[in-house]
Amino acid sequence: MTGPAHFVPIATEIEGWHFRNANNTGPNTGGMNAPDERRVFTFSPRWNRCRSSKGIAQDGRGVLEITDMDLTKMEEGKNAGIVKMQFRIRLTVAPSACKSC
Repeated sequence: MTGPAHFVPIATEIEGWHFRNANNTGPNTGGMNAPDERRVFTFSPRWNRCRSSKGIAQDGRGVLEITDMDLTKMEEGKNAGIVKMQFRIRLTVAPSACKSC
């Protein structure tokens, strides 16, 4: 599981609108609150069972880098969709730091 889900936007949720401006008429040049092509996240099989998230980030860390992407055509007022996407991912896994589960 990745987490925590209360941070928005969530790095592992990738949507086309992240890469376009608010009107869907051009690229996102920083005006949208969305992660870009490089996304860092933590994960743990125990995320939803721990009483505290302290140290849980040591369980696992991921870096996802989008290397190529095609979006749907720009249509003002509509959300962009992802037609195709290629990515590279690097995962680092360690013994669980969650002692309170």
